[in-house]
Amino acid sequence: MYLLHNKCRRVKQWMVAFGSYVRTKRGSRGVPVLRHATVRFASSSQVGRSRAAAQVIHCKRVLRDRPIAKLTELVRERAVSLTIGRKPDAKICPSLLSCDFSKLGEESCRMLQLGADWLHVDVMDGHMVPNLTLGPPIVKSLRSATDGFLDCHLMVTNPGMWLEAFAHSGANQVTFHLESILGDEGAKSGSSVRDERVVTVIEKTKSLGMRCGIALKPKTPIDSVVPYLVGNIAADMVLVMTVEPGFGGQQFMPETMGKVRELRDAFPTLDIQVDGGLSDTTIDQAASAGANVIVAGSAIFGASDPGSMIERLRSAVESA
Repeated sequence: MYLLHNKCRRVKQWMVAFGSYVRTKRGSRGVPVLRHATVRFASSSQVGRSRAAAQVIHCKRVLRDRPIAKLTELVRERAVSLTIGRKPDAKICPSLLSCDFSKLGEESCRMLQLGADWLHVDVMDGHMVPNLTLGPPIVKSLRSATDGFLDCHLMVTNPGMWLEAFAHSGANQVTFHLESILGDEGAKSGSSVRDERVVTVIEKTKSLGMRCGIALKPKTPIDSVVPYLVGNIAADMVLVMTVEPGFGGQQFMPETMGKVRELRDAFPTLDIQVDGGLSDTTIDQAASAGANVIVAGSAIFGASDPGSMIERLRSAVESA
């Protein structure tokens, strides 16, 4: 990364595009070569997301394992736009759904003392998912017990109506399901057109001082969320569900890792969260795919040494 950054310093005037992720390795002759590059070709007429994405795929094939000098050559020849980024920091989020509810405040503080970064609060309304759990009053009580980051995952049918309540309760981030607004079939369509109802929820969440995340069920493609990750009004995080939402303790779904890889390739600095079935036996798959925000419930609260489990999860992300 550092070598490539120095090599490309003289072509910074072309750096005008979306995020890119570049890795280097030593070639057979000891010369740094591109291991992975996401590069976007920009022109005044290029406005379509689908066209840009196709060119990213093309560039990966062209540049992979090629000498770094080749990148500079392409920049000069074809006005390549390049941004070099790195995966954001690891964030380990114990899911409070798995803790002892009679000691919710105490358990939350204990998790933070053991090294957790965020506290994950699962909010279910009994409509979008067949379960009923924590709501704004609980979040408000948690806020009085801790100054930790409260990451609220809304599995509700109308997320927009709850935003003010969670903001006033002290939530730091609200993540809503794309399916709760577009419907399961609408979310699966993979439309590249921004739905104003989704944009309104993102905009309102941020206006209330909270970060905004968008969650995807296992069968929802990432094409559906891409339109909401660019522009002035964009989500801060994508949650890729690795189980069907609604209940804890389910088995991890490895087939969802393809979505994580695609997101990481396209958005190198985006927070990508995974939730469901994460443990010491599945974390390596999620970390290597590019996830950096890890939600784990029973794996942490059910561990004989929760602190060591938190460190194990963090180490996997940092070393991926």
